[in-house]
Amino acid sequence: MGYTGLTDSVRVARKPYRCDSCGSTIPAKTRYSRRTYVLNGELMDEKLHTWCRSELEWYLDVIREDEFVWEWVDEFVNYELLGYGHEPDER
Repeated sequence: MGYTGLTDSVRVARKPYRCDSCGSTIPAKTRYSRRTYVLNGELMDEKLHTWCRSELEWYLDVIREDEFVWEWVDEFVNYELLGYGHEPDER
């Protein structure tokens, strides 16, 4: 099955959204990344701060594909992204 990209764009938020990477708020009237794709047969719709998106892309470029583990991405987000840049909202 794998991955099939459907849409990938940068938009301006009409209302507040929650970043699917760091969990904090994407405020209304700010730019954010939105990507829609099919992953292993499941439709996914992802909204990210543009900063979170660029940091995650950097991380994915740095590691080798054969070393990729989703838990490492979560750890990177929690310890690197949330430690620098912006503070997450209370969940």
